[in-house]
Amino acid sequence: MLVACQGKSKIKNPDVKRNMKMKLRTIITETDVIQFAEKTEEYFEHLRVEGETDFLKYLQNYYFQNEERIMMWAHCYRINAGINTNMALESLNRVLKYDTLSGNCNIRIEKLLDMLEELVADKMWKIIVDTERPNANNYHHKVIVEAHKKAEQLMGHVQMIGCGKFEVQSGSENEKYYHVVSNEICDELCRLGYCNICKICLHVLSST
Repeated sequence: MLVACQGKSKIKNPDVKRNMKMKLRTIITETDVIQFAEKTEEYFEHLRVEGETDFLKYLQNYYFQNEERIMMWAHCYRINAGINTNMALESLNRVLKYDTLSGNCNIRIEKLLDMLEELVADKMWKIIVDTERPNANNYHHKVIVEAHKKAEQLMGHVQMIGCGKFEVQSGSENEKYYHVVSNEICDELCRLGYCNICKICLHVLSST
């Protein structure tokens, strides 16, 4: 979401422009839904007071237009994802820009599409290999194992409140609870955030 920095040209006040990235980072990384809403409204009001209506409209139109869009990047809606999608995309962008394109910018669209196709093919083969021969040193594997260990410690703090609905006490804050909902079972071949111990992927449950 920090791509919103591309819209900083719409900011007229130098102080607002200088603090914009820090303010947005605070909003993005907030893990509590209520605090997220409060910080967002506080920043929006700050932009209104400073007269930065162009940048405010830019944020509202491209990043805050609806809850579905917000859930794509706000950390408070991605607590149990286990994977930082932005980091994965940035890593792929670096591979494409420096390894595949060697830092060149002016490339014909036909050549760029061919390179993208080769890069995607390489990534697909890597996924197949990792699925058939899981690597214990894989970063995502370590994240899932660590998450499983933390979940085991919460076994006595789970209360069923309905069919497929649970209330789970936070492992770090005693007064904080999460509402967990069972989703439809994902594709049996899905291995994104797959736990080899539970035999399920991260898509099976979601929380707020």
